[in-house]
Amino acid sequence: MSLKKSAALLALSVAVIAPTTASAGTAVVRADVAYDSRSTESNAVRNLAVGTSYDITVKGNFSNYGQSLWNQGPKAYWRTCGVTQPITFPTAAERTAGAVAGADAERIFAIPAVRGCGNLVLPFTSEKSGGLRISINPAKTFYNPAPISSNPATNTYVYRVVGQGVDPKFRIEDGSRTDNAGRLQATWAPTVIPSA
Repeated sequence: MSLKKSAALLALSVAVIAPTTASAGTAVVRADVAYDSRSTESNAVRNLAVGTSYDITVKGNFSNYGQSLWNQGPKAYWRTCGVTQPITFPTAAERTAGAVAGADAERIFAIPAVRGCGNLVLPFTSEKSGGLRISINPAKTFYNPAPISSNPATNTYVYRVVGQGVDPKFRIEDGSRTDNAGRLQATWAPTVIPSA
């Protein structure tokens, strides 16, 4: 995928458990999202309650480039810029093949480039190209939220949203998803307000 390609959009495959309200010390039923970076959108089965604040935790990494483009060696046509990571949540085939990732929900930390990296500085944030987009509104418009908590070392980000009574949707920009690898996992639950 070229970062300058017009974006085709991928959506998360969703399997959810009903969210509940929560306070400090209360067990929370969480909603889980499993996203295969090659998949198309499927429907969530639970809405985010109107006016309820939710924290969405997104973990994992992915590659939106074909695996054959990574790590071809110093004299190859394609060079790896940055440092790849093993896929966090690989399929059995990806695990066997040793698939690698170059992006997570917020950062692009490695890309394959033709004949070298030039002045490319990695990692960079993926707010304009790639990266996670979330929709929580009836119009199904997607936006790039700022995380309220980030841990790039574990590819984990937390986003706070306020429910609008519709299914949450997630997606990643990509020009072609057929060569992708990896998945993201999102878990959300009502925001826990500490007891006084």
